[in-house]
Amino acid sequence: MKLFHFSEPIEFEDLIPGTHNRWGNDALLFRVNKGTGKLTAKYGNDKNGDTYGFLLLDHKPLINSYGEELYCPTCAKILSIGLGRENVDKSLIDTIKYSQELANDIADAFENVKPMLPILENGYYLLTRIEMIPTDGDGHFFWNLSASKKRYRASADVYYKFHVSSGTPKFLLPSQNIHCLNEERVNHYLDEINDGKTMTGLAFYYEGFMSTLLDGHIEQLQLISKIKVSIV
Repeated sequence: MKLFHFSEPIEFEDLIPGTHNRWGNDALLFRVNKGTGKLTAKYGNDKNGDTYGFLLLDHKPLINSYGEELYCPTCAKILSIGLGRENVDKSLIDTIKYSQELANDIADAFENVKPMLPILENGYYLLTRIEMIPTDGDGHFFWNLSASKKRYRASADVYYKFHVSSGTPKFLLPSQNIHCLNEERVNHYLDEINDGKTMTGLAFYYEGFMSTLLDGHIEQLQLISKIKVSIV
């Protein structure tokens, strides 16, 4: 009799201590077996031979990349904002939004984000917590990314004396335009922060030292607001 093994859509593989991974925090390795690929990176050439790359969510480009530098890990990339998360199916965004409640450890966090993980392509991934800086690596507010092409140094790994050092995610790219900002919601979150609530975000590692923020734009804005207030 032949036995069939039916894999789970999302499978836990291992817990990796921060001392054994380059991001410095405890991480959880998991495998996606039945992913829809709704969140994925695609690369190619147009009819003129120009190179393009896209970070896609539900077939809508969140981040656009340009040029041969896309295939060079130590080259800064030319980026621009895509159509934005606001053009994606709302039910998909809700899945992301409600999957990131703050938990006590990374295993609990994994259980919380499981509902949104099938949007990834099949393969192995790491889930970890990192304290991000809400800027683009050049000292500008992370929501500064526009439809105009611009080179971002933080999108590249470090090359020094014939050695390559892979980047640790510290800076952010937005997945929606600044005009989507809801000031009423900002004030609501500011009140919650003042009451001691910890705000989180959910980001997808892009390249170099940058990640794309899938959800938590307002929380990151409030973090900047708090820093400005404390300085004053």
